[in-house]
Amino acid sequence: MDDDFKTKVYVIIFWVSLLVIAVWILLKALGYIQTPVLVEMMPYAGAIFAMGAFFQILYDLRKNVWKLNVGLGRVASEVVKTKMDVGHTGKRLDGIDKKLGIFEKEFHTIDKRLNSIEQKI
Repeated sequence: MDDDFKTKVYVIIFWVSLLVIAVWILLKALGYIQTPVLVEMMPYAGAIFAMGAFFQILYDLRKNVWKLNVGLGRVASEVVKTKMDVGHTGKRLDGIDKKLGIFEKEFHTIDKRLNSIEQKI
């Protein structure tokens, strides 16, 4: 069963249990409920269901936080790898930049020679 669906069911159970307790307290306070001990235990049963649903919600939340924690660990390791790759790429670019500087000087020398040849022609 889908985790989202389970969580929604637990939330519904929690709120319905609290609603039952609230209605029972209201009716008891207004004097509509005058019942034996067995029926007076109804809010306690509702509280037990509400606590069970609440703890199940917390358990599911803990699992989701654990999944997020694992995911963040993976992201952190990938960030470290990316930083190292960027560092290596930067070093390679520095090397390429030096080589381009050498080529630029050689092209400049060739350009001067061509200009001098053109002037002679």
